[in-house]
Amino acid sequence: MILSPVDRTTLVVYAAGMVTPDIQVLIQEAYLGGLSEGEIALRYDYTPSTIYRVLQELGIKREHRATTDGRAYRSEIAPQVKELLDAGMTPSDVCKQLHLGYNTFRQIADENGWTYQRGPVGRPSTKAQKLPLIKEMATEGKSLTEVSRALGVSFGTLSRWAAEEGIIFTHRPGPGHPENFGRTLGAQQATGRKGGLAAAEKLVTKRCLYCGGEIARYRANSGRWNKDQFCSREHAYAHRRETSGKTKTYVCQLKECGKAFQGWTNNPRSYCCREHWAKAAPNKIVIGTDRNVIQLDSSWEALFYGLYMLLGVPCQKYDRATVVEWVPGNWYAPDFLLGDLYIQVKGYQTLDDELKWAAWSQQIGRHVVLYKTDLDALRRVEDADEFTKYIQRVADKEAQTP
Repeated sequence: MILSPVDRTTLVVYAAGMVTPDIQVLIQEAYLGGLSEGEIALRYDYTPSTIYRVLQELGIKREHRATTDGRAYRSEIAPQVKELLDAGMTPSDVCKQLHLGYNTFRQIADENGWTYQRGPVGRPSTKAQKLPLIKEMATEGKSLTEVSRALGVSFGTLSRWAAEEGIIFTHRPGPGHPENFGRTLGAQQATGRKGGLAAAEKLVTKRCLYCGGEIARYRANSGRWNKDQFCSREHAYAHRRETSGKTKTYVCQLKECGKAFQGWTNNPRSYCCREHWAKAAPNKIVIGTDRNVIQLDSSWEALFYGLYMLLGVPCQKYDRATVVEWVPGNWYAPDFLLGDLYIQVKGYQTLDDELKWAAWSQQIGRHVVLYKTDLDALRRVEDADEFTKYIQRVADKEAQTP
């Protein structure tokens, strides 16, 4: 069949998704019959914007139907809606069957006082079902992570439920904590952070730096140390405003010094110079009693300390009685002392470390650096002799390296 230019053009237009003339007639009749643009779009599987464009092309003046016309239409179709609902169909299926918008269906149901099953909104909460198990496991000393994995509840959801119900979970020290050196994973999990929780129950407090009011020294929900220095944000801002730009007299905390010096009020200092700070070494981990305290700077040092204590190696923490000035105003001392060998435990090396180590080797004596790979190897040794021989091999290898 040969198409004329007009037919060919019409075919191309229709193929691009245009509405055919017979559909235009149906749309016109439906609109004049009282259907809305949305309902016509559902009936003939078009978008509302397409129906709007067709009505414009047909020159039909779009007017909103009066309220009485809408009520008449809803009263006319209400029996069909009721019949389908009584048959067990859902509101969504009823709207598809009768080509209704959901708002129209809702208006029909509200005008006739019908009750219908609305679709579920979100997932049903399992809090009421799992709350007794959560309380029981928390009483048994389980941590929040253990309960989350056992019950299949996300960490964030479980934390929110615990805060709402006032449930306190036991926090476990990690593998690098001194309590867990040489212990199996099961033994580690059996040890909780009970000291802070017990202190929180006894309401152990400290003082706000601004007003002197009491602040909980340990967080009641976790037993962890509370770092807050002020009882409220307003007091923190007030303290900053009053102390900014002012000086205060401090006393050096190094026992051999103890002199008074001036420093900023809003930046407290414990030592008069970096040399004394390096000697005193404000550390992160403290092991032992008040009479025999071992201070460690990092978890890497804590791991090394635990290994040589477990194997009985005659190694000791260096007291930093002697330090070297590797650049003007900056001082350095190693971490441990094994015989005449000074040991530096280093998890991550910085750009200045080579200068520090070279200055110590030139001015003081033999120096060896143990990295993460060396600590991993030391964890696999079985006795003190093998432990010492490994460190000697690392020292000899570093001495041969130019």
